[in-house]
Amino acid sequence: MPGSADAKHDRRSHLDVVIYHDHVSWFPGSAYPVEKLFRAHYAERHLASASGTFRDMPNRKAFFDEIATMKPEDWRPGSVDAIATRSADGRRIVIKVVNYEEQRNLLYVRLQGAGVPTNASGVLHTIGAALTDAASLQHPGAIAPVSRALNYTREFTVDLEPHTVAVIELRAT
Repeated sequence: MPGSADAKHDRRSHLDVVIYHDHVSWFPGSAYPVEKLFRAHYAERHLASASGTFRDMPNRKAFFDEIATMKPEDWRPGSVDAIATRSADGRRIVIKVVNYEEQRNLLYVRLQGAGVPTNASGVLHTIGAALTDAASLQHPGAIAPVSRALNYTREFTVDLEPHTVAVIELRAT
């Protein structure tokens, strides 16, 4: 059956399996909750993307104002990836982020332009797990998203715990 596997009959690595099952129950492979979260928060129009991190700056306003000419310090490529998208009707902005590192990182966000809503509600969905964490038949929800409200402003930061996947969804109100 595509998309699932009986672990003892599967010839692929167990890390490739999306869903494990036996005759009465199932649990997701480690990637499944991330794939499901990203799919549930799909938005069609690409706005921007970024990759890597650098040393935090005390004056973040200057960072945003001078981003085109500044040189980031302590650049770490491959540490964080982020993509911002917008729904076709322009009422939702979705930012998907992955922190690949063993340390906390910050995501800086500044929303600007004519399509940015004046008022919106925000939700932050995160999935955090250690590299060796895994769901099982005994603990099928070991890797699951946690959601919380996010105060909407046009400029904000999000703390990213080590090995965290995050989705920020902003809906115009």
